[in-house]
Order: sequence, then structure tokens, then C-alpha cells
Amino acid sequence: APELHRVDNRWYIYTAADNGYNENHRLQVLASSTPLGRYIYQGQLTTPGDFWSIDPSPLLLPQGRLFLFWSGWPGTTSGVQNIYVAAMSNPWTISGGSTELSTPTFPWERHPQPGQPPVYVNESPEPIIHESTISVSYSASGCSTPYYTLGLLSAPLGSNLLNASSWTKATTPI
Repeated sequence: APELHRVDNRWYIYTAADNGYNENHRLQVLASSTPLGRYIYQGQLTTPGDFWSIDPSPLLLPQGRLFLFWSGWPGTTSGVQNIYVAAMSNPWTISGGSTELSTPTFPWERHPQPGQPPVYVNESPEPIIHESTISVSYSASGCSTPYYTLGLLSAPLGSNLLNASSWTKATTPI
């Protein structure tokens, strides 16, 4: 699920890749001076703990602070995918630790893939600023089920995005 973003007058492709083994999914970044130009591989965008991670999406705040949202495992084994946020020192480097914003707790977030061990999913976070609110939509439940749905996190613009208590999680899907 690659994403194309413009940050500080450069274009970046954010994606995830592995070496053929799912447990090795990690975030990757490519950069270019033009959206259709030649992209240069910037390297792995290492998350705190260097655990399995997918669906990176950056957010540049009006005052210039940059954050990354992604879905990942809280450890080294599958079973749950959470939504995380971390500050970035540049478009390809996370600085400091991460904050867990959402874990699948509601029944509508916990529908497993058919015929597979349960994996409870919050993935594909997409942040957007509208007026004085930062909203992050995300997908929940197994993507191959009829229960795959969207959830919503929100925080006031200007709040500490790395403080989990700044965020409100909708109790029903949107």
C-alpha cells in the first residue's frame, strides 16, 4: 500500500516491504524532487523496537512538526495490529519513541480472517487536518471479511500527539 506525499518541497513514497517472510515487513522510504521523477531509496524507516510494520502515513503540522502514523505489531509475533504515532526528525527518520493510539478492542474491530488464527486488526491509518481537529481514519477487522470497516481517532490541533490521552477513539465504525 504505497503512499505518495509531498513534504518540504520533495516527494516521498512511503511503503512496506519484506524479504519474502511476512514477519519481516518493515517501512521503507523513497524520495524525488518531482512526483514523476526518479526516486532514490532513502532506506528503512525504522520504527521503535524495529517490529513488523505496514501502512506508513506522515502528517506535517502547520507549525512544521512532522509525525508518522503506521500499523504494527506490539512485539515479534502476529496476533494483533495496532496504530502508532511517532515524531520524525526528517521525512525518513523517526526520532524518539512511539505511542500506541489504538488497539482492536471493540467487537467490530475483532473479526478474524476465515480459516486462520485470530489476528485482530487496526491498520492503514490516514491522518488529515480539518479546521482545529486532526482525524485519523483506520481500517479494522480482517480485510478479507465482510466486516472490514473504518474507525476514527481524533485529537485537537495543537495537542500533544504523542500523549495517548490527547486522542479520542470513536466507539462505533464510521
